Amino acid sequence: LRRMNSDVVETLDTAKATKKDTTEILAKSDEHREEAAIQYEDSKLRQEDLKARQEDLKALGVENLELTALQHEESMEQTGVVANLVAKLDAKMHAIQVERQANSEH
Repeated sequence: LRRMNSDVVETLDTAKATKKDTTEILAKSDEHREEAAIQYEDSKLRQEDLKARQEDLKALGVENLELTALQHEESMEQTGVVANLVAKLDAKMHAIQVERQANSEH
């Protein structure tokens, strides 16, 4: 009877130790699950942030293209203005030369 009692006590002790181990494992499992959920949320936020940055960069790229086109257009207009001024200056210089030649012939 004592041996049986001893076996029962030993079995109870083993069961208590197993229950304690199981409780610790479950607690750690819950901690890991919470950590994983936090990491997942962080990851989602980072992905959303990266996506927003990509959209911003894409918008900046479009704006840069539009700005470059406007600058090119403005440059072409300035080139036209300069060409007109050069043509007028050439015409005036030619007129002055013609007038000088006419005055020197008289």
